[in-house]
Amino acid sequence: MKSSRNILFAVVTVIALFSCGKQSLDYLNPLVVGSDYPKGFKVVDLTTPSDCTLPPCSEERVERLALKDVVGIFYLDSVLSVTVSFDSQMAFVICNPEELDLDLDYGSTRWVVFSGTARDACGYLEASWPTEEAYYIHVTKFEKL
Repeated sequence: MKSSRNILFAVVTVIALFSCGKQSLDYLNPLVVGSDYPKGFKVVDLTTPSDCTLPPCSEERVERLALKDVVGIFYLDSVLSVTVSFDSQMAFVICNPEELDLDLDYGSTRWVVFSGTARDACGYLEASWPTEEAYYIHVTKFEKL
């Protein structure tokens, strides 16, 4: 009995020691490696480095995601937010607001359906909790619900 407790203690200790290593970058971005993207998302390219010297809404930035008929929230007159989990979201800053019918009251928050091309924000958009990822988006469809 004492022998099996010692073995169990040794196994738990070894597992604990190996699990206390450095956190990998994969762990810091769970959408890339773990959870699925929400409905309507298509991953285009999550690995190619971007030229971050390009202007924020440049179409030469790497296309990361293609979105089709995604349900989200429109707020701050230029941001689309999509729920990822019960406590996190993805943010998309609209690059072409002048091309869209954004006839909403200033500061209002509305549910919308949208499609578009999400490009790398190169860290210009500082995502704070609960935002998991942030992108610039060229919206091709925008409908109020």
